[in-house]
Amino acid sequence: MCVEVDYFNNKVICDLVEAARTGILAQLDDACYMAGRVDDKMFLDSLSSKLAGHKHFTSRKVAPLTGLLISRFA
Repeated sequence: MCVEVDYFNNKVICDLVEAARTGILAQLDDACYMAGRVDDKMFLDSLSSKLAGHKHFTSRKVAPLTGLLISRFA
């Protein structure tokens, strides 16, 4: 007997993390190139403003008890 199983396509999560210029890793690279001191709070604030509308991203600006949260399914 075959049963069809629905699954979540994680491409949207991979893009959130890896996308050129807009992904979390690209934004971390940009923060590392900035002159002066960049700390985790500044980086998280930047992510929060740039990714505020992303369905699978939240941060302490949106939910104060979290740091950085990426919602995904395995």
